[in-house]
Amino acid sequence: MLLRICLILYLALLLSACGASIPKEVATAYENLPENIAFNFHIKPILSDRCYKCHGPDENARKADLRLDLELGAFSRLKESGGMAYLQSSSA
Repeated sequence: MLLRICLILYLALLLSACGASIPKEVATAYENLPENIAFNFHIKPILSDRCYKCHGPDENARKADLRLDLELGAFSRLKESGGMAYLQSSSA
């Protein structure tokens, strides 16, 4: 019981030390977000830089049967977990 109380106090202290403010760079980026996000313009370049090696057009290198270079693949239901992307497709 004492350990649980100490853990709760530690977490509360840790969270209060973080404060509610966000870094200036994050605030600026948040303010500059576009109203509408287009998959090909905003999302695809990020995926291309970071994800296509394992989840791109090369069928032999693709892992987890997850293809992110096509909008349909990026927003489709995941077969194994039953999960689904929570973003709406920009073409819908």
